[in-house]
Amino acid sequence: MSQLVLGTAQFGDGYGITNARGRLDDDEVAQIMDLAAESGVTRIDTAAVYGDALRRLQPWASAFTFTSKIVGTDPVDPVEQISRSLAELGRDSFDACLVREWDLLDSRSKDASIERMAVARELGLVNRIGVAAYTEEDIHSFAAHIQHAGQAVGAIQVPANPLDRRLDSSEYLAAAAAAGVEVAVRSVFLQGILLLQRGTRFDSHADVLRYWNHVPEQRSEESLRTCLAHVKALPWVTQVVVGVSSITEWRQVLEAWSDCRPSLLPRWLASNDEGLLDPRLW
Repeated sequence: MSQLVLGTAQFGDGYGITNARGRLDDDEVAQIMDLAAESGVTRIDTAAVYGDALRRLQPWASAFTFTSKIVGTDPVDPVEQISRSLAELGRDSFDACLVREWDLLDSRSKDASIERMAVARELGLVNRIGVAAYTEEDIHSFAAHIQHAGQAVGAIQVPANPLDRRLDSSEYLAAAAAAGVEVAVRSVFLQGILLLQRGTRFDSHADVLRYWNHVPEQRSEESLRTCLAHVKALPWVTQVVVGVSSITEWRQVLEAWSDCRPSLLPRWLASNDEGLLDPRLW
C-alpha cells in the first residue's frame, strides 16, 4: 500500500504552472500541516531550494518524518547542505535525502556526491540516500555509482502520471521496491495540467486534449481522483508526493486519496513528448 506524502514546494515559492495564488501565507500553511497530522500523513517532502519552506516547517519538525534533497551541482559540500537544512528545519536527521540534478554531473562529481552523502549517513544526518530522477537512465546511473561506492540505494523519486508512462514497466523499480527501497512518485498531476482543462500553455496539446476527452465529465475533482488512483496502481510505488496551493486542494486530495481504489488508465493515453512531460523544458 502506497503512502501519501505532502510536498512543500508551494510553502516557499509560487511553484507550479497552474499555481495562480503563489506562495502560501502562514495561516494556510498552518491549516495544511495541522490537517496533515490529523489525517495520519506522516511524511513531508521538502528541500532547501524551496525558498523558505524549511523554516516555515519548524513548528511541525517533531511531528513528521522528512525527505529532503541536495543539489548535485551546488559547489557547497553535500554534508554541509544537509546540515544547513537540518538546522533550518530544527531536526537532527532526515529520513531520506535525495540528490537533484544528477544527470548534470560528470562521473567524478557523481562519485563525490555519493561519497559525501554516505558520510552524512554515517554521521546520522540521514537514514537513506537516493536520487530524484527523471529517467530510467538516471536511476541506473545512480545505482551503478552507489554500488561502486559500496553503498545501497535507499530512496528513489521519479515522475509518473496518466500521460507520463515511461517508467510504468520498470523492472528495476519493481525489484527496488520489493527490496525495501522507498520509491516515490511526483508530478502526479503534471503540475496541475491534468486538473485544469483550460488555463495553461498546453491547452491545445493533442495529448492533453486526448486525456481530457477520456476523463469522465471533464471535471477537475474527477481528474484528481483519477490521477491518484492511477499512480496507486503502479506496482512499484511506495510513496506518492502531492503538493497543494490551498487548504481546499489539500482537503480534496485527502478525500480522494482515502476513497479511490488503484486503477491504471489505458496505455494509449501515454505521451511521448518530452517537451510536455519534463517541466525543465517548459
